Amino acid sequence: MDTKEAGRLGGLAHAKKRSKREQIIDTGLGALTLKQVEARLPKLADMASAKRRCELICNWAAAGVVSGSAANACVRAVEIWLKLHDFEIDRQRMKELENKVRALTDELAKRPSLRRVQ
Repeated sequence: MDTKEAGRLGGLAHAKKRSKREQIIDTGLGALTLKQVEARLPKLADMASAKRRCELICNWAAAGVVSGSAANACVRAVEIWLKLHDFEIDRQRMKELENKVRALTDELAKRPSLRRVQ
């Protein structure tokens, strides 16, 4: 089996033509169910969990537990989550700044106007 074909099948570990049983014994994972994936991958709650999730996915792909295309899709999902997380932080900060500007504008409007003496 050449490298390209092994990659299509889920990684170089498949080039050794290991049986599914051997793969499950070696990795302890085998074909993962949704419930198993949810139990093993950390929920995307913060930057540390996103980093850990990517690390696990990378390890699974390198071990041939998940295919390269599945790993790419998972990493892409983390990338999108990170962008949305950053967007939410920016949005919250913008709201804070808008409120601050509004409060300062209101405060300025309440002050008596200063006349310039010539």
